[in-house]
Formats: sequence, C-alpha cells, structure tokens
Amino acid sequence: MIARNSRRAADARRSARAGAAHRRGFTLIELMVAMTGGLFFTIFVFMFTRDVSRFFVRESRISDTTLASITGFQRLRADIARTGFLASPNFGKDPGRCPRSVDGTAASGLSGAGWAANSALREMGLLAITVGGSNNGNEQTYNGLAADELTLYGNYSSSEQFPIRNVSAAAGGFTISLEPASGPMVRLGYVAATSPTSLLSSVFPTGHALRLQTPEGEEQYGIITGVTVGAQPTVTLGVALPLAWKSSGICGIRGFCSGCQVNTVNIVRYRLEDLSNATDYPQFAFLYAGSRPPSDTARRELIRIPVLPTGVEQTANVELVSEYAVDLKFGLSVVTNLATRALTTYPENSTDLVKYASDPLTSPASDVNNGPHLIRGVHARLAVRSVEPDRQGAIGAGNVGAGLYRVRLTDGLDPNQFARVRTLQALIATRNTRNSLWN
Repeated sequence: MIARNSRRAADARRSARAGAAHRRGFTLIELMVAMTGGLFFTIFVFMFTRDVSRFFVRESRISDTTLASITGFQRLRADIARTGFLASPNFGKDPGRCPRSVDGTAASGLSGAGWAANSALREMGLLAITVGGSNNGNEQTYNGLAADELTLYGNYSSSEQFPIRNVSAAAGGFTISLEPASGPMVRLGYVAATSPTSLLSSVFPTGHALRLQTPEGEEQYGIITGVTVGAQPTVTLGVALPLAWKSSGICGIRGFCSGCQVNTVNIVRYRLEDLSNATDYPQFAFLYAGSRPPSDTARRELIRIPVLPTGVEQTANVELVSEYAVDLKFGLSVVTNLATRALTTYPENSTDLVKYASDPLTSPASDVNNGPHLIRGVHARLAVRSVEPDRQGAIGAGNVGAGLYRVRLTDGLDPNQFARVRTLQALIATRNTRNSLWN
C-alpha cells in the first residue's frame, strides 16, 4: 500500500513538471529571429510579384500595340487595294477624260481658274508617294528614319455608281437628278418620304468631287455643293468645274445624259503625324492628357486624313490608324514594257518612284511610258514601337537593326533606352489599273 502511494506521488510530480514545460513560451531572441526571417521572406515575395506584374503589364502593352498595328495596317492595305476604283488612274493621259487634250499634252484643257483652285483633283492619279513626306520628328531623325506620305484617289464613300434621270444647268451650277428607284438607291435604304438628307450626303459629301460617266465611257468631274431628298433626289454641282455638253465641244453630255452614272471621288492621305497639337487636332487631346512616360513626348501616329479637291486637309475628320508608329515606307511594281507587260520593282526610297507615283501632269510622270496608271503593285511597310523602352541595346549596326527590330528613344534619361518594334509588310495588287496601258 505504501509502495503504491509512492508511485502515485512520483507520477503526479512528473505530470506537474511536464505541464510546466508545456506552458513555457518563446524567448525574445527566438521571436526576433522568427520575425526577421518572416520579414525577409515577405520582402522577397513582394519584389518577385512586383517584377512579375510589371513584366505581364509590359507584355500586355506590347501585345495591345501589336494588335492595334495589325488592325491599322489592314485598313491601309484595303485602301491601297481600292485606289483607282471609279476614278481615273492618270488624269493627264486618260483617253476618257473630258475635257480632252487637244494638243497631246497632259495638262491640255486643265489650265482654267477652276482647275487651278482644285489642284488636288487636277493632279489625280492612282496614287502619289512623297518620300520622307511624313511629319517626321526627333525620334525618326535620331534613328535615321524618314517616313513617307501616301495619297490615294478613288471612291471610298460607296461601292456603287448611281444612275441619273437628267442633268440640267441651274443658277449657280448644275443639277443632277438621281433615279430613286435604282438598285444603288434601294441598297442605300433610300425612301423618298422619310430618308433624311444625311443619308444621301454621306455618299455625296459637300466639297468633294463627283465623277459623271456617260454610256460612251467619257468622264467629267465637278464639285458637290449639296444634296436634296424627296421624291426626286438631286445632287448639285458648283460652277468652278462646269459640265460640258457635246454640242459645245468635242466631248460632253448628250441630251439629258440618259444612261449616265455618277459616283463620288475621295482623296485620302496616310502619313505619320504628331497629334499633340491641340490647335490642329483637339479631338486627340485625350491621348496626351495627364502624366505620361518620357517616351510619349516624341511619339508619332499613323493617320488617315481626307483631302478636299482644293488640297485642304479635313483635320476634323482625321482617323487614328495606328499609335506609336516609327516608320512608313512604300515601293512599287510597275509595267515598264508595254508590249510584254514586264514588271519592274522599285524599292523604298528609289529615285524612280517619282516617275510613277507623283503628279501625272508634270515631268517625269507625264513623260512617255511613265505615269501612275502603270503601277501594278505597292509594297507597303509599317513599323510600330512598344509604348516604353524595354531593352538596353540595339540589334545590328547603328541604332536600328536590319528589319527595324528596335529603336532608340530620344528623351529618356538613359541614352541606351531601346523600344521593341513590330514591322508589318505586304505587297498589294492595284487591280483597278490592270488594263491601263496608255503611253
């Protein structure tokens, strides 16, 4: 009995000592070591996640820029493919032009005051390339670049030719009565009783050129001054470029011009532009509002701008095609042998581009076997950079590698800040001149 009680007492003492051991806490040194280790781990995780987040944000910006540039380049390609549609590919040499040349020279019949005032229409050809003609800035100069400017002529407001009932001279101009029951008017959704003026003016915008084609293939051009709707929709033309009747010359309209058709001729221009000028481009002020990285201060955008026949650019209707563009260049494939229809390719910056992609009324484009009507393909190249620099070195010799992979930014604190570049290229056929082989 005494032995059993002794064992119980010993067990109780051991249990008491074990309980006391379990109740003992960490020492101050142990707590400091644990907290320091946890702090270092937290800092490591934060820095790791921050860098990963920056990487994904940067890559997302680059992918967004790439997708936007692809969309913009497709717009450029579509417009180039459409150039010359329902327009003259060479106004100087076009055999269907009225007034015709009476002495064989390109500018014959186009020397009046009306044509002088509408110089952009007078210089109509398939397209015109101004080498280095974009609004190139410090970024282009710093990288040895000189982006081009491209001007296109064609019907970009509609894909239709509209039949007319008659043409008549009126006070202050000419009235063209459209056929309201024609296929193009029905496809336009025109309803005489309810259609607003804006429906017709979207196809025949005021201030733009109108092309009138007779059943014999003769073409005349006028300047749209307005439209009217109702049971008899009309398009009015000004007197600056008067229409001619057959009875008064070697070409012109017969009678009421039965069987004639009309369509709009648009002039559009592509170039790199600085849109930060709030006076000229107030609609794009949001692009530059607030703080932005230094790499934004020298940026250029690819724009599409409508041009009136007078040569005045419609800055209020500018379309932003692609942001952060750094280069825009064009080359040509041209028929240089009219007998065999052999093609010659002229690369970017070639001095021979002026023979074909320039004013068809002046030399050398007006010379024999030259002119924009002989263009059969356009090689287009657009280069767009990332929003911010993400590299410290160039590729290849100089600041820009072959193929334009990176460009050096001019306004960063570090002179070796390079931004990645995406370059898009295409050879675009000009189908609207495939049968034009005039000397």
